[in-house]
Amino acid sequence: MKVLILILFVLSITNGHANNSCFGTQNVRDLIEASSEIDICFKGSVNTCGLLDRRSPMQQRAINAKRLVPYDRSLDRFMNIATGAIIVKFGKYDGDLSEAEATGSGQKISSCHILTSAHLLYADAKFSLSSNNYQIFFQSGQTCNSRQPFENTAEAEVAFKMVNDGSGNGKPQDFVCDKRDGKGVCTHRLFYAHSDLIILKLKKNTYVKDSNYFRLNVSKPSEHRLGQRVNCWGFPGHNENIPIEESKSNLMLWHQKGAQIFGDRNGKSLLGTLTSGVSYNGMSGGGCSTDSDPTELIGLISKGNKRGGKPVFNVAPDSEFSEYANYLSSFHVLAARYKSEHRFNKTLSQLEEECDAKR
Repeated sequence: MKVLILILFVLSITNGHANNSCFGTQNVRDLIEASSEIDICFKGSVNTCGLLDRRSPMQQRAINAKRLVPYDRSLDRFMNIATGAIIVKFGKYDGDLSEAEATGSGQKISSCHILTSAHLLYADAKFSLSSNNYQIFFQSGQTCNSRQPFENTAEAEVAFKMVNDGSGNGKPQDFVCDKRDGKGVCTHRLFYAHSDLIILKLKKNTYVKDSNYFRLNVSKPSEHRLGQRVNCWGFPGHNENIPIEESKSNLMLWHQKGAQIFGDRNGKSLLGTLTSGVSYNGMSGGGCSTDSDPTELIGLISKGNKRGGKPVFNVAPDSEFSEYANYLSSFHVLAARYKSEHRFNKTLSQLEEECDAKR
């Protein structure tokens, strides 16, 4: 018995080390330490570091970019299960993404439902809004193993979407044509941010009933405190702004503490809720929550973010720097539409009722 206990103890240490070994290298530790050193500057509204003095957009963006760092999910079971990466594999069709892959981030909002960005699937206007010519996968669970970056992979399908084109049908408009070809045919859709959301449902036998999922705050952006601090995260693709090798950066959830949100100009900003959160390609569908309630989502990283992904940190609507903001999709539009369009008039808080236990 003693031998068995010793073996189990050694295995538990080995597995724990394997699961967070990607955080032990010096370059990753340096990133996290550099971010921690300026944490105090991004707490509350007190200007303790002089960050709100007149600084150029370039200076602000350089400082702000240091806030996005790898997050060790082995120390946070909820985040390890409730957050994940989305892969969309398109079938063959007459469009730019034919037989290609699109990647983003997703958040569990029930045992079997995932919330992510609609533009991951529907940005290409040549891809039919009613097409099922794709496969979607939700991947979760930290491994720190480059041969298997995620512990779990589950196939999903679209359960709810907001894709009205506003063509005289009396329904709210969710997107516009952003680009046309030489013949005037639309080639690219641009979703209004608060409509840039789809709910996926994991296919049966790919999930278990559990409580590790986010609740949604469906308040209007104007109802949040102006400048409220939030923490945001996602799974970016590797780029020149990520100073560690791609094989390692792709294993990690990237996280930013102390970003801020500033409303959507009372609904006038079609790009969504202004934020100082950093957003690189691949982080679409990433989430934001508050320190006071980290299991409640207040928004998803949306389309229309700044070139290079790095916003300024002083993005208040009355600031001269507000044009350098990034944006979030809030959930008030989704909540209203889901209830009005669901055949049983259900609310988002009832999503869990639609999940079956694993068979």
